[in-house]
Amino acid sequence: MNTPVDYNEYKLSPKEKGLYIIIAVAVIYFTGFVFFRSHIISSILCPFALFYPRLKVKDIIEKRKIELNNQFKDMLYSLSSSLSAGKPVEGAFKEVLKDLAIIYPDPQTDIIKEVEYIVKRIEMNDTIEEAVSDLARRAHIEDIDNFADVFRICKRTGGNLVEVIKNTSNIINDKIEIRQEINIMLSER
Repeated sequence: MNTPVDYNEYKLSPKEKGLYIIIAVAVIYFTGFVFFRSHIISSILCPFALFYPRLKVKDIIEKRKIELNNQFKDMLYSLSSSLSAGKPVEGAFKEVLKDLAIIYPDPQTDIIKEVEYIVKRIEMNDTIEEAVSDLARRAHIEDIDNFADVFRICKRTGGNLVEVIKNTSNIINDKIEIRQEINIMLSER
């Protein structure tokens, strides 16, 4: 079984790190030369390029989380439809895997790997609540964390899991749309 990913961590390969440093050096040097008209001052500013890979890692982590959150929403829609069709929760996750393979043809997509991991844990007699909670712990995304809590409580108390998943996917979809509208309004300014 593959080691699961912690979405708060990302390690740049040496090739990526070198590429980002070279890009940052070029941009800093060019910007420094435009403002100061001096090769010496531009050269003195170039070591600041060493900080750019750290900034880039934070950006990559943030983009991965946004992408995973969007993919998670698609997973919830698929899970909801499988449960509505009368499948048990464990079987519904196997169906979700098939649906996600259609939506995301690349098998290395984060949500496909995560659902595969959940299915493998279920096959190894781990509880589905623990598998979903593990995803929430590693994702560090509020929506997934909230879903895991609600899912665990609903599974233990015998709540209407289909309704809970439908409501959760609708709430996540609304939050994503609002976040996108805010970003559009901010970019217009």
